[in-house]
Amino acid sequence: MRNAKCETDAIPRKRKRLDFFERYLTLWVFACMIVGVGLGTIFPAATRAVGQLEFGRGSHVNIPIAVLIWLMIYPMMLKIDFGGIKSVFAKPKGLFITLLLTGWSNPSAWRCSGLFS
Repeated sequence: MRNAKCETDAIPRKRKRLDFFERYLTLWVFACMIVGVGLGTIFPAATRAVGQLEFGRGSHVNIPIAVLIWLMIYPMMLKIDFGGIKSVFAKPKGLFITLLLTGWSNPSAWRCSGLFS
């Protein structure tokens, strides 16, 4: 009688743990928000000065926010395997579900929030 145990079961796997920063990311975000609100309250002139840094008059695109968002997203873009994008169409179900949900939910959420009125 053959042993039913798979060969991969014999190899002990080390469980991957999140790094300290990633494990407590929610706390870091809330801490940064609290510090930011506190600094804005203590230094209102600095807050107004940073708020006026825009890409042209009346554009409502804040330069520091744009730079910080770019710095946040750029490392993730470096990890994209652009060669693997071709294989997305081999199993398009997940892609279509994502497009459907984001295409439907985002406009609906904005309409329901009343931000367009």
